[in-house]
Amino acid sequence: MQSDTSPKTSDISEEPEIQNTVDTENQNPENISPDSESVSGKKSKKQKEKVPRKVIVRHALWFFCGILWGATLMFIGGVLYLRHNLIQEIPLEGDFNSVAGSIGPVAQRYGWQISYTQCGLPRQINGQPMEVYRLCKAPYAYELLETESERKISSMLPCAISIYKKSDGVTYISKVNMPLVTQLLGGKSVEIFNKKIVPEQEAIMSHFATRDEKKK
Repeated sequence: MQSDTSPKTSDISEEPEIQNTVDTENQNPENISPDSESVSGKKSKKQKEKVPRKVIVRHALWFFCGILWGATLMFIGGVLYLRHNLIQEIPLEGDFNSVAGSIGPVAQRYGWQISYTQCGLPRQINGQPMEVYRLCKAPYAYELLETESERKISSMLPCAISIYKKSDGVTYISKVNMPLVTQLLGGKSVEIFNKKIVPEQEAIMSHFATRDEKKK
């Protein structure tokens, strides 16, 4: 009976030793195979790569949204600027009849031809007078239209000036801001207007005192 029980106790005592060796092998980093390290490394790299891609996409969306907002604000600002500056309205100190009667002789002093044209427009609106004139100088017109690509500006020639009176009793002159128009169109007309036409038109307008100048 004693010979039968002794082997069993030895087998039982050996089992913990086998389990301990297995645990130590699993816990020892030297026993980890290089293949397992490479697989885990690839997984960690992929996980790290996913985060930057999301960040890049997010920043790209914000960037394009910023561009759209900037373009929208620039468009709105451009519209407001053109609305305020495309047509100039100048309040004058002189009486309507004196201004309308002297605009022609003053323009002719600087070599400009002036013609009266109404084209069906009323000469009085609610009892308030209005006159529309066309100013042209042949040498400048020829320079503007000499180049074929510039001839589209002929639809805005001759330059128009309107003189009218409002209910506030003030006489006004309004005209298209041609220097601004030519800046938008570009080309040869920019130089001609800035160097020749604008200085002479300003000299003509200097003969009429404006209300802003008198306040100063």
